[in-house]
Parts: sequence; structure tokens; C-alpha cells
Amino acid sequence: EQDKELHIAPLLDYSKHEFRKLFSIMSTRVTVWTDMAVDETVVHSKRLPDLVGVAQSNVPNRQICQIGGSSPELCGQAFQILTSDPYHYDEVNLNMDCPSQRVSHEREFGARLMTKVQVAYQVLESMQKQQQHQHMKKPISVKCRIGVDDNDDVEFISNIIQCLLPV
Repeated sequence: EQDKELHIAPLLDYSKHEFRKLFSIMSTRVTVWTDMAVDETVVHSKRLPDLVGVAQSNVPNRQICQIGGSSPELCGQAFQILTSDPYHYDEVNLNMDCPSQRVSHEREFGARLMTKVQVAYQVLESMQKQQQHQHMKKPISVKCRIGVDDNDDVEFISNIIQCLLPV
């Protein structure tokens, strides 16, 4: 039987960094997720360690940094930054899940990418190109909802999966 994992991801106003750190101390089978970092912020911020933290090398847990964005170029650069010195996240996740009006509608990423599958494909393709330059290939994953707006049937989510599967 395969060991089960517990994933601890941010939940606004509930699972702050300290909460996630406590769970990572309690069990080595906990995978810890960061708050979503915006691609543009990752690439241009002078305070990035304060915003996304640095993967803790002294804990045995897998650590996943989730990014939000719709720019293939910026998301590719963000992947490269987050998997290199000094960050070293074990995995980078493209957040296609965030329903926030500010993220999803104004900036057109997060859950909005579910309605812009071609853009999501291009973003993932750019991240994979960066991945190919690494010695240790870090996984790239996607987190999404089962639906967005009025699109919540099996055909809708199946289409997204089929479109992104080749990447």
C-alpha cells in the first residue's frame, strides 16, 4: 500500500505560514504549499524571500510553490527562479484555481485560465522549457477547480484535461 500524504495549502485567514510549519514538523508525510505568488512579482520583486520564503532544507517535507499568472514568459522565468538558488522548491504548481475577482477577472489568471486553455497550455509549455535546462527535473503541476462560472459539467473539465495533457 502506498503511503498517503496530507497536503497543507493556504486557506485565507486560517492556514498561515506558522500553521503549515507546525504540520510539517508533526509529520514527514505532509506536503506544504506556499501562498500563490504572482509571476510578475516572482520575476521583479526585490523582496522575494519575504514573499515566498525559501524552501526549508532542514525539513523532510515536500514543498510546493504555487504561482499565478498568464504570461508564458514570466511564468517560465518564475519557474526557473523558484527551483534554483536560494529557493529550491520541490515542485511548482500553476494555480488555475483562485476564484478571487482581483486575480481571476482583473488579471485574468487563476480560475480564469480554465476558460483560456490555450493560454494555460502556453504557460505550461514555457515552464517545461525552463525545466529542460535543469539537472534535477522539478515537477510542474496544475491545480484547478472542477468548474468555473457556469461551466461545471464533466465535458468542460474533460476538455481542459485533454488540452493540457500533452504538455
